[in-house]
Amino acid sequence: MSEDLGSFLARLDPAVRRIFFKTHALVRRAIPKPVESFDGQYLGVGVGEGYKGMIFAVSAHGAHVTLGIYNGVQLADPDGLLEGKGKRHRHVKIRDAGQLTDPALARLIALAVENKAHDR
Repeated sequence: MSEDLGSFLARLDPAVRRIFFKTHALVRRAIPKPVESFDGQYLGVGVGEGYKGMIFAVSAHGAHVTLGIYNGVQLADPDGLLEGKGKRHRHVKIRDAGQLTDPALARLIALAVENKAHDR
């Protein structure tokens, strides 16, 4: 863990920090050979360096963690978990670690990884 990321995490509320770690671990497990980058606010997790390789961006906010999904607009989301109105990206707000075991979230994560594999 980089010094910058460590400092960032140390400032978080302990409950949000736990959700951040669990969210990060969940997306890491979904990607074979994950590549990570941290820009001071977002922890990018993907298949390659920089923006082009990113699939997920994990960020912490006051009382929740946001799981940003690259090209989330292209994902089927019958359960309505995705939020956002941008041209490409969507996100899921994780307010409770229990959300991380939701099968609908697991499907979204798997779809995002699959879409990126076809995008390359």
